[in-house]
Amino acid sequence: MLQKNEVKITGHYNFDADELTSYIKQKPNDAILFGTWKFYLTAYNFLHKKKDDREDFQMEKHHLFTRIRLKSSEAVGEAPVILDSAKIPYSIKQMQIYLQNKGYYRSKMHSEINYGKNKKATVLYHITLNEPFTINEVKIITEDPFISSSYGEFAKSSNLKEGKLFDVGALDLERTRLTELYQNEGLFDFNEYFIHYRVDTTIGANKVNIVLIIDNPVEKYNANDSSISSTHKRYIIRDISIQTDFIPTNPNLPSQHSIVVDDMYTFKYRDTLHYKTTPILKAIYFKKGDFYKIKNHNHTYNQLTELGIFNFIKIDYKRIENDSIPKMDVLIKLSAKKKYSISLEGQGTFREGFGGGGIAVFKTKNPFKGLEQIEFRLRAFAESVKNTATDSRIIGTDIGPQVSIKIPSLLFFPRLSKSLWSEAYPKTILSASFNYQNRQEYRRWIYSFSNTYEMNESSWKTHKLSIPDISLSYIDKNSSILSSLDSLSPRLAFSFQNYVNAGIKYSYIFNGVLKKEKNPILLMANINITGLLGSLLNYTGFFEKDSSGAQLVGSMRYSKFVKVDGDYRKYFNLHKEEQIIFRSYAGFALPFGRGDIAVPFDKLFFSGGANGIRGWKVRNLGPGSSRDTTAIANIDKLGEIKLELNGEYRFRISSMVKGAVFTDVGNVWRLQDRDDKAVFHLNRFYKELAVAGGLGLRFDLSFLIARLDVGWPLHKPYMGDTWEFKLSEAEFNVGIGYPF
Repeated sequence: MLQKNEVKITGHYNFDADELTSYIKQKPNDAILFGTWKFYLTAYNFLHKKKDDREDFQMEKHHLFTRIRLKSSEAVGEAPVILDSAKIPYSIKQMQIYLQNKGYYRSKMHSEINYGKNKKATVLYHITLNEPFTINEVKIITEDPFISSSYGEFAKSSNLKEGKLFDVGALDLERTRLTELYQNEGLFDFNEYFIHYRVDTTIGANKVNIVLIIDNPVEKYNANDSSISSTHKRYIIRDISIQTDFIPTNPNLPSQHSIVVDDMYTFKYRDTLHYKTTPILKAIYFKKGDFYKIKNHNHTYNQLTELGIFNFIKIDYKRIENDSIPKMDVLIKLSAKKKYSISLEGQGTFREGFGGGGIAVFKTKNPFKGLEQIEFRLRAFAESVKNTATDSRIIGTDIGPQVSIKIPSLLFFPRLSKSLWSEAYPKTILSASFNYQNRQEYRRWIYSFSNTYEMNESSWKTHKLSIPDISLSYIDKNSSILSSLDSLSPRLAFSFQNYVNAGIKYSYIFNGVLKKEKNPILLMANINITGLLGSLLNYTGFFEKDSSGAQLVGSMRYSKFVKVDGDYRKYFNLHKEEQIIFRSYAGFALPFGRGDIAVPFDKLFFSGGANGIRGWKVRNLGPGSSRDTTAIANIDKLGEIKLELNGEYRFRISSMVKGAVFTDVGNVWRLQDRDDKAVFHLNRFYKELAVAGGLGLRFDLSFLIARLDVGWPLHKPYMGDTWEFKLSEAEFNVGIGYPF
């Protein structure tokens, strides 16, 4: 059995030997846990029987358990890889070709087979590399005057330069780069097939000369079957047409009406123009009289897609014949999505008891003809929770509607929307919501409103600014929590009072996954400043004050705090769908101002649950090393400071199932509390970090990822230096999508 392939390189080289292993034709059985366990071979040996290989057995009609075993063996198992020495010379040839493409000519290579114990073999590939070839000079040959005159400027950013390592892959990248550059200079018909190379490796001193050849197009004449060479045409945009009610199934259906905007854009439609022209024109980057640019095509298509209104978008071009100057018309064909849509989502939960509920979402598109989208969302959840006073169970509810409208521009800043960079895709989201929460400790109502501006710095960088970001919380005066405030710390007690928030929130998202990095990062950072305006107007007399000096608005406390948090993730993509992910999260919320100050209840941090420390129920960890066993302990465990570190190793079990091994570390802390164990202290916080470990399964159902994680608490903050594992303390977490 083939146990292992090893590549040993000596000589001049600057690349990883792993680059060569992909060219080895026979590979050993896949292993997980960093190559230490041949899991799929183990599964095969466990599930497979000798009789399975018989043709008559495969043709038989089997009972249920046999069919399950056979299917499982096929999905998970992997037969042992038996050494085939005939594939070794072919592997060597493929590696030699790869090395030559990387500039390493005349490399020496041989193989060796080591036969170990238990009939297991290791194949060693010994490679000796000579000094690589480098580029001596690059010349261009072309008969096109525009290409000849413009190439000098384009060559400044080329990777094909004197002294650089010769790499065939760099030739392909240069071909792609030049094609895009010339397509952005009006050469609509230019493509990579016009570019080819001559490479001379015989000049000596391990150097190569490269001749870059750019051919002209060939035009044929049918009369005598002769052909002549022509130059590449630079097309200028003439007319731009937008058909807003195009029917893909009946593309020849003519439009009955048209209007011209800015003497440049012609809107065509059959009966009624269902859109205002300005929002659509903001998404179109073509201009009359400009040279054709492929980037304008891509920006226009992406922006029209980003609007979320059209399900069919096509951009066609029509060359204008018999004109001394090459020109073309742009034809943009659009077909709208359905105006109305409804979606339903169900969810189950287990925290203090079993519960469940759902979300209904109703959407309407283009209600005011400005490409807006209105979404009405209704969420309703109920959960069986324990009444600690009577030891009975009650039903807790969480109900609330939300309405939002998305506008494809920056509201109140139309000129700024138009002057932003091409990939900004600016939008405004106006959102208002109401939420009613009923638990044994309290009943309260939360109202909120926000005006959020969103724009992209690039396809993987997003900025969001909510101004204003307003919320109002009202707690029922008969709530039992109000009679128990004396048992809470002053700050936590004060956070349960009625309040008004009015501030701004900024968010930044960097998504390296969209950047298609090999080992991407994801960063999400937020800062929320509330009450700053109140501080500036503190002496105007507009605000009332309570006995402690805290500002009031209509007898409700005016909250003042700064909340900052960041979520950083690093993904390491290994071979065979193996992945290691590290996540770190940190946040703090700091109140400021005069009088009794506190961060509102729903703005505090919590931990635990399916996306946090998975050995604890959500909102059931901390704060610090405190352990409250009184009746009031049923209140959510909250704090102004939060730290979390997560590590997860994911591996493929079958085409639809992935496994995971994870470790979670973290906690929340208070800034002030009667119980000093709940307070954050620099000299001991690291001792109060909760630690959980566990296993998980991820089921890829193509339309969603279903997740089951089982976590066990390993270090409980209130138990000091004690570490323990109890199988009975398993915490099950069910979720949709990956935890991070």
